[in-house]
Amino acid sequence: MAGEINVARYDNNEIIHKDDLAYGETREYENLTSLVERLAIASNDAIIEGGIVKQRGTPSMNVDIEAMLAFCVSTGKIAYYGSDFGPVSITNGGAQDRIDTLEVRVLETSFDPLQRAYKDPNTGDVSYQSWNAKLHYEIEAQLIEGTEGAGIAPNHTAGWIKIAEIDVDAGESTSILDADIHNVDAGYNTEVNGTWTSETAVTFRSKALTEVKGLFRVSHTEAGDHEADIIQGSHIDWGAGAGEVDADLMPLGTTISHAPTGGTDANLTSTSTVRQAVQKALDLLINLSGVQNDALDSRHIAAGAIDSEHIANDQVDSQHYAADSIDGEHMNWGVAAGQVDADLMPLGTAITHNPTGGTAASLVSGSTVRESVQKTLDLMIDLSGVENGAVDARHIGNDQVNSQHYATGSIDSEHIANDQVNSQHYAALSVDTEHIANNNVTLGKIAKGTLDAYLKGQGGSNSIYEKLALKDTGVKIANSTRSSAGDQVITGVGFRPSVVIIIGADTVTTNRNMSWGWSTVTDNQCYYQHTNGAQVGISVSACIMGDRGSGNVLMGAINAFGSDGFTITWQVGGSPPTMNFTYLCLP
Repeated sequence: MAGEINVARYDNNEIIHKDDLAYGETREYENLTSLVERLAIASNDAIIEGGIVKQRGTPSMNVDIEAMLAFCVSTGKIAYYGSDFGPVSITNGGAQDRIDTLEVRVLETSFDPLQRAYKDPNTGDVSYQSWNAKLHYEIEAQLIEGTEGAGIAPNHTAGWIKIAEIDVDAGESTSILDADIHNVDAGYNTEVNGTWTSETAVTFRSKALTEVKGLFRVSHTEAGDHEADIIQGSHIDWGAGAGEVDADLMPLGTTISHAPTGGTDANLTSTSTVRQAVQKALDLLINLSGVQNDALDSRHIAAGAIDSEHIANDQVDSQHYAADSIDGEHMNWGVAAGQVDADLMPLGTAITHNPTGGTAASLVSGSTVRESVQKTLDLMIDLSGVENGAVDARHIGNDQVNSQHYATGSIDSEHIANDQVNSQHYAALSVDTEHIANNNVTLGKIAKGTLDAYLKGQGGSNSIYEKLALKDTGVKIANSTRSSAGDQVITGVGFRPSVVIIIGADTVTTNRNMSWGWSTVTDNQCYYQHTNGAQVGISVSACIMGDRGSGNVLMGAINAFGSDGFTITWQVGGSPPTMNFTYLCLP
């Protein structure tokens, strides 16, 4: 009779039978299990107390389990251990991460061997043998290793209680830390353990009755009611979904009085919801039907707030205004619809503007102020509103007018008095080709240079002509060394070369291998002495060559010129020589 409390029963002077003793022995444990089962009744295994898996005091590839009391649903047995259990060994990490499962179960162990007499039921003979007279109940733990790279822990073993998942990093061989251990965090039957990857709801932590009672009494009275002021906003499931709390569920509680004279009553009772109250208030606000008659006066209206769109046609006339009562502060100045701007104000009287030779303004009495300003600016921008000959010397200050004030070609000889312009009126270098009429400068006006000389600059008012020399263009001489294949970038030349002359020699001077070459990038050629000076040759693909014979060769060709140097691409064969080389760069 599982799940019940049963004990063995003996009578006075009864000869005790072995079965009665065995039954009493078994029922002691099963009765305790039945009590725990009723306290932790659930469909999943429960940890009643303890059972936290933790790193060792000195972290290693072992873990400990705190003292625990747990119940396994499938076996109907409790697992109890009164102190920390361990160590439990964790296998070193492999090539990839894995997740292991740690589980426990009750372990029954017999102990205390004693000498006991046994009577043969058939012969009556008595014999003696050793027998473990007591049973010890504790726990055993085992680790189920996960599959590397799977990202999920293996399922637990039937009849065992899963208490943790453990992350084992790839190659881990020194320590398992608390951060790697995922203990049971589900607080009730069927709740999911948030950090588990498999069988996430097979175990929960029920807590001891005293802990549960303590948690309950923090917020509740002994009778079960909530303590005063205990429910806060964060405890309420606010929202508009099914089962959530919103303003459609909350009543006002007290009737709201709202009966404006000549207006509309809100009709809000104590049972009206908050949502209904807000809706009614907005309905009364949208057309001000909730405002009583004559409630609106001048103190409610901001200066300039009433414009033409608020007033019905033909409803306002002079009888509504006192003389001179409208001034600037009453005007709603601005450019938005209904506001007052220069597009609304007419001139009232036509303006006459007819410049001789210029453009008339054509501003009539109905033209607006904005149109008048626009027309004035249009006539100003090109001075089309100015009469012919209106500008004379008295209008122009000394040194106030320069080329930016005249249209190209607008000044001709009739505007300039005879003999009034000389060299003092021109800034240095201010006269260029656009200021000189075509066919008005002859060769006789241009300074001549010397035959076979080049224009190098200008000294004072005369040009400088001299013969062209390399010192004018710049050269670069430098040296380097090389013994391997690949690109060698030479920088620090200071300009982009057009020709490089390059001379090289084997660093082992007794070999007498030398090279004389040049490159324009598109052409690389050299004359070279090779095989320890025994032979000479010409290359039309390299500008430097080092050849010790028997295929032991180092050769280079320039493949690019840069803004500050050039690049040599080297090729080798066999055991190449090391070449020292010097180069001359020409622009």
